[in-house]
Amino acid sequence: MIQRIQSLFLLLAATSYVALFFLPIATTKTPFGTIMSDGIFYTTEHSWLTAFAALATVVILVTIFLYNNRGLQLKMCLLATLFSAAWLLTALYQIVILDQSGGEDIFVRHSISFFAFIAGIFFTAAAFYNIKQDENTVRSMDSLR
Repeated sequence: MIQRIQSLFLLLAATSYVALFFLPIATTKTPFGTIMSDGIFYTTEHSWLTAFAALATVVILVTIFLYNNRGLQLKMCLLATLFSAAWLLTALYQIVILDQSGGEDIFVRHSISFFAFIAGIFFTAAAFYNIKQDENTVRSMDSLR
């Protein structure tokens, strides 16, 4: 299970998605409002962001243990990518809303969690590619029989 390279990629993707819970999404030098009262906005401060990050993480972790069913693994990778894309769109929307509610003199910046998001997508795509390669290899071996 873990000997396969795609399992390692899936484990790295799960680690990246877990990092979304601990890294800030947005920061500002001037705290304002209830969400940005400390100047930092985390995934756990918004219910949809928390749900999308948790679903992507759980789907990836379940996918690791489906090594006997490569077709289902491919679909689960796509589902995790869908949840992470939903996280991205929701996070960007929240940053725009926070930036507009802060006024003209307050600037809200994207933070480091987007690098974890990009890493998660990259590792999920790498796992998808390797799972697809395994599936093609198995099919070509079956055709030789």
